[in-house]
Amino acid sequence: MHFRRGNALLLIMLVLIVMATTKYGVPTAKAAASDGPPVPYNLGNWTYMSKPVHPAKINASQIPIGGNWTYVYTLSNASKYHVYFYGDWINSTTDYDVYVYDPLGRLEAVHTEAAGLPEHLGTTVTDPFFTPKFSGNYSFLVVNDPRESEGAEAATLMLIEHVECNRWYERYLQGKVNFAHVYYTTWAYEFASNKENIQVLIDVPERLDMYEARLYVMANPSRNMGDVLNGVPLAWEPGLYNETDASGVYGGYNLEDEGFKQDDATASCEYFGQDMLINYTSPFKGETVLYHLVLIGENGQGVLRFMVKTDFNPPTIKVLTPIQEACSGNETRIKVNVTDEDCLKSIAMYYTNDNWQTSIPVPLAETSNQTYIGVIPGQTAGNIVRYKIVAVDMAGNKAEAGGSYVVK
Repeated sequence: MHFRRGNALLLIMLVLIVMATTKYGVPTAKAAASDGPPVPYNLGNWTYMSKPVHPAKINASQIPIGGNWTYVYTLSNASKYHVYFYGDWINSTTDYDVYVYDPLGRLEAVHTEAAGLPEHLGTTVTDPFFTPKFSGNYSFLVVNDPRESEGAEAATLMLIEHVECNRWYERYLQGKVNFAHVYYTTWAYEFASNKENIQVLIDVPERLDMYEARLYVMANPSRNMGDVLNGVPLAWEPGLYNETDASGVYGGYNLEDEGFKQDDATASCEYFGQDMLINYTSPFKGETVLYHLVLIGENGQGVLRFMVKTDFNPPTIKVLTPIQEACSGNETRIKVNVTDEDCLKSIAMYYTNDNWQTSIPVPLAETSNQTYIGVIPGQTAGNIVRYKIVAVDMAGNKAEAGGSYVVK
């Protein structure tokens, strides 16, 4: 993190210059913040958060009544972020408001809940996550409302990329340089799950040697560890600062080589290109838990792929119109119902009249929710037609079902 205090006149001039030069441009995904973000207000105190993985600690009295502080993050419009702002000020007489400005200095969102109530910092007030419209430096202006606030309590602003379970993601990582971390040596994500079995699958490219991948249990609101906002858990606040609870289960979040970790929730590499697997069994089956996933590179560089897998069951396929016979030359309609605990990635149908020496794809049309119809062209008398339906879900689980009929 880099902190700057701006001279008002100089910053206004810089704002005008930056806004003029970027008015018609598209913000870059990796931007610098050395000269201050292009915001249409007197910037004052501000902090550049070098990447969206660390909490921003606001000490008591740091933002006095009528004062403000701006936190700048470089975000990507291809990502979804969990942004939350909480701490000692919740349920107090302190009234912090949050204003969000895009990379061109335009106001994108305003969050002004009453004193002591948490701000809903999603894209909308009902959306728990924030999806930027642009890629570039976003400014989160925290204002201690001069009209309604009666305090300046401590707070934490947390912004971290959120990933969905059973989806593949990519992340560029770079190993250490002269044994020291560089910008892309570490990265972190969050996800929430109520499943007992959790696997983190990591495909490591040949040019990258990973140090570790780690899971941290950050919240379980059903056991009074952390809170919930818009249906999504918020991390137990001390755990964001490398603290653990008395049980040693919650918190401890950090991105350091020698930092705290849970042995049963950690995987490491021994050589370049070695894939990694965290196979974790949650002690909180059926309870929605918030996790942080930390990735740490060791040597080399490359783009790895990872998935948090919680779905281990294949789709269920039911043939709704099984038949034994069909008339020569007549089309045959096969109706199937396909369900999955998550969602389908693909569904296909094939038929053969030579016992699968060759096969022909059949287009499937969804006629209603999760119900599909495929039409097999008319066949000559004496043929035995075999067909199968193949469904694959987002987690890669595969299922097949089918049947056969005689053409008379």
